[in-house]
Amino acid sequence: MEYLDIYDENKVFTGRKIAREESAKIGKGEYYLYVQCWIINSKGEILLTKRSQGRLHEGWWEPTGGCVTAGEDSITGIIRELEEEIGVKVDKKELNFITTKKETKAVRSCFRDIYYIRKDIKIDELIFDPIEVCEAKWVSIEEFNKISNSNEMSPSLKFFTKEYDKIINKKTKGESIFS
Repeated sequence: MEYLDIYDENKVFTGRKIAREESAKIGKGEYYLYVQCWIINSKGEILLTKRSQGRLHEGWWEPTGGCVTAGEDSITGIIRELEEEIGVKVDKKELNFITTKKETKAVRSCFRDIYYIRKDIKIDELIFDPIEVCEAKWVSIEEFNKISNSNEMSPSLKFFTKEYDKIINKKTKGESIFS
């Protein structure tokens, strides 16, 4: 059974754990930790994965992510999620933190730690966890916006359009992000 750590409204661990299946029963002012990683290739395309049938939000396109299990920090959680869901191994040095989004909902409030990596990956080299992912594709920012304005992606992911411009146009010592 998978357990999740419970945090307070300030993202401080409360010392409580809850079975993942019970996460809908967390109390008001309690949160769990969720991670997400946006993968961007050297063409500036975004890797999206499609949720498998039978999953919450089945058929939706999304970046790779998931719940951080009890005892993990968000970096360990996203490294595990990337390998489990799509077979991509990354080193923590490859991860770039974007932000934490606090999502307060009637059910399953969470802190979403969001990362990105710059990596060229061939779709046919991905190894899907069939319970989680049924398909993947690279999309341009224009295609991303088209998908996010349809019913094929969670509306909560639209924030990434603003972040994408910051990420893709980021320069280090006058070089492109892929140099």
